[in-house]
Amino acid sequence: MRAGTVTVTPCDSKGTWLVMLHGEHDLATRLLLDEQTRAIWPLCTVAVVDLSEATFVDSGVIRWLMSVERELAEAGTFTLSIVEGPSGTVADRLFGLLRMRYAVDCYATREDALAQTRPLKRPSGGPLHRAGAHQTSIPRRHAA
Repeated sequence: MRAGTVTVTPCDSKGTWLVMLHGEHDLATRLLLDEQTRAIWPLCTVAVVDLSEATFVDSGVIRWLMSVERELAEAGTFTLSIVEGPSGTVADRLFGLLRMRYAVDCYATREDALAQTRPLKRPSGGPLHRAGAHQTSIPRRHAA
């Protein structure tokens, strides 16, 4: 298996960051994910994690995504959005199986994710996931 790469890019001066995963990601790339992103989380109000170019994603990446959401939540202001890519991609199939679309905001394209994201204030003592804070996060292609 060939290890994947991570690209981290600031999108604006308001704290929006794009994290793109390319190639194969598993336990071997978890340290790379942490190293590449650790410094941005304290600055981040909006994180878009693009998995559309990932060719393999294991449960370690899912745990990493959940820890990212916890870290952003602890900062007080956060939005985490995931770009799954078009229907049939690795992330689309995995998130469908794991029902991750109910836990995090998922989008088919990076443009959709960036257009829909906005920082949300987490109510003190409120739930980690923003259920009820805004409309459903299930992309139109997944809504029944």
